[in-house]
Amino acid sequence: MKSTKQFHCPLCGISAASEHHLQKHINGSSRYGGHDGMGRTDQPSPVPRPALSEPADPLLRDYLVLLNRWRAVPKYQYERATGTLLALFLPSFLEWKLGGSVTLIAPEFPLKKAGSAQSTNADFLLNRRDPSGQDEWILAELKTDRSSRRDDQLQVYQALLKTTPGVLMRGLQQVEARSAKKQKYRYLRGLIGSSPLPDKVRFVIISQDPEKDAFPEFIWLTFRDWQEMPAPPRWDTQWPSVRDHLIGPLADEEKRSS
Repeated sequence: MKSTKQFHCPLCGISAASEHHLQKHINGSSRYGGHDGMGRTDQPSPVPRPALSEPADPLLRDYLVLLNRWRAVPKYQYERATGTLLALFLPSFLEWKLGGSVTLIAPEFPLKKAGSAQSTNADFLLNRRDPSGQDEWILAELKTDRSSRRDDQLQVYQALLKTTPGVLMRGLQQVEARSAKKQKYRYLRGLIGSSPLPDKVRFVIISQDPEKDAFPEFIWLTFRDWQEMPAPPRWDTQWPSVRDHLIGPLADEEKRSS
């Protein structure tokens, strides 16, 4: 009896009759609907995972398929589109890599530039409590798109390395004073809360191309690191899908460029 099993492309969702046909599709030219070898299934993975696992939730599957399809569209803001979903798994990833307990506070935290009224935004603000009970702030950047990497932004972070959360909050108040969206800034300050601020801030950058030599002061992590993370208890059902169909292709790109 002929098998009816379908093999779904993790990058665009198209179905193939066999794994061989799927591999030909992935390795084929993008001019003819392929992916130029992107996300190849014949490469060894640091995680024993089924490369073509079916998401348990059809909505999640369709969402991940759209993300991978639209990533090739010139003006599609893939990094923003993936940020909210990855944020759900970010605290677990940082706990796994850094230890302690990590809490997500807010996205897009404004950082005032020294000697200027302008600011740049860190993707996420988190609080980490180490095993001894000491708190620190973590400002995290997710660089899922190589073109989004900006040295001028990293230089702003570099200048803030020796500062404290208290200084960052004063900068936030100065940015708020010049903004017409004061209600949103008040909401952001409410997310941070009124508890005593920690004394330390660190920067974590998750990137396909770590620049450890140029910016050794930061904590550099990769999507290959993230791919190896055990399933977080809260999202143990959803994690295999996100790992295989979102983080996996990013990690595969790292392998090919290394």
